[in-house]
Amino acid sequence: MPAYPTLDHLDDLTPAEMDWARQLDFMPVTDPGLAEFYGRTARFGTSDPYAGLDDVFAFYGTAGIGYTVQSGSWYDPFLLRVHDDLGNAIAADDGSGEAGYDYAAFVAPYSGWYYVNASWDQGGGATHASVNVYEEYGRPANGINGTGGHDLLYGTTADDIVDGGAGIDTFVVGGLREEYAVTVRQGAVTVTDLLGLEGSDILRNVERISFDGGDYISYETSGYPAEAYRLYQAAFDRTPDPEGLGFWIGQMSHGASLHQVGQAFVDSPEFRALHGQTPAHAEIVTAFYANVLDRAPDPDGFSFWLHALDSGMADAASVLTGFSESAENQAQLIGKMQTGYEFVIG
Repeated sequence: MPAYPTLDHLDDLTPAEMDWARQLDFMPVTDPGLAEFYGRTARFGTSDPYAGLDDVFAFYGTAGIGYTVQSGSWYDPFLLRVHDDLGNAIAADDGSGEAGYDYAAFVAPYSGWYYVNASWDQGGGATHASVNVYEEYGRPANGINGTGGHDLLYGTTADDIVDGGAGIDTFVVGGLREEYAVTVRQGAVTVTDLLGLEGSDILRNVERISFDGGDYISYETSGYPAEAYRLYQAAFDRTPDPEGLGFWIGQMSHGASLHQVGQAFVDSPEFRALHGQTPAHAEIVTAFYANVLDRAPDPDGFSFWLHALDSGMADAASVLTGFSESAENQAQLIGKMQTGYEFVIG
């Protein structure tokens, strides 16, 4: 579900409608009156008799920039809506236009494609019909590039475009977690300062975001944060709480092994509350199958793990980490982890 408001009472655009949308390209505004407010415009105009018919247009918008869409015809246009790249309506005619014009204004919540659904009323003749997209002035973007190592990349007060490169890279912002909106689209992370002090930043190949106060968002699918995250799912069948996850990431970064953390989970009051003070080996194996694979054990797998526990070849912590790092658990959680998971380092 999008992390910004949508007009769910309005019809969505279909994938086919978006596929055949006419692309609108931006050019600098030359009208002195408009240039006071807008830097670029993209336009379409026709004199063909389009009355009552739809047309769909596509333009590329930049996160955090304001856009005003104007539609004009002989009489008031029939329809004017703006849609995101999922087809959701996010803006519509606001009723502010004079006769013959409709307007819809919005601030782009992400950098990517937007779609205008328009139709006009030309009074039964081949009179002019048009769509104009006006882009407000934005602050110039600042490029930040990482190296091949593990980089700390610091945001600026400009709109930053960040490529971390190789390694485990951390983007550092200068405010608290609640002062930022963070969204993920097609592998790019957009960080928007809700106070309006630092603009909107676009991150690629960045594994962590660091906020004041010890809050982090991680997009890692390997390493300590990912291993600790998966362990919570296998042991407790839940998403980790940020404070607990941060504690165990800290322990692992200071030398604790995955098995040692797994043993702490098995010995925890939460584990015992879920599985009993002294659960039977069969109960432990069955619980791990349910937590990780969301199903009952298959006979061969159940026999393998039960034998490992009964024979003493493995303890409960070893079986737990075996499930948490299994290909099945990693495959089930990777999509969720790539959207970001939060932890707190005290």
